[in-house]
Amino acid sequence: MLSQADREDLGIIGVTGPGAGTQSCSPPLTGEPLSEAAAAELAQVFKALGDPVRLRLVSLIGAHQGGEVCVCDLTTAFELTQPTISHHLKVLREAKLVQMEFHLRPYHNHF
Repeated sequence: MLSQADREDLGIIGVTGPGAGTQSCSPPLTGEPLSEAAAAELAQVFKALGDPVRLRLVSLIGAHQGGEVCVCDLTTAFELTQPTISHHLKVLREAKLVQMEFHLRPYHNHF
């Protein structure tokens, strides 16, 4: 745990530090902090990207020309089952990180 002197050296002063209950030790805000709703939405994005498989999926999709790839090509890039890849893609879709485009041929959906 940091001592008060260490916290002051690092510029970390909490509500129990010097000046608590008086004027702020910090410079004034120059922008709006995240709203609760925006923070919840961003947390979902970060949570989706916090999984190595999903991070690699986003990378693979982005590495393809036009950012579009067939799900069958994604499945072969991993040593995971197709249902597992589908689950990860669903999480990415729910976080609005990828979009899915259906084609008439079964199992040839593009992300």
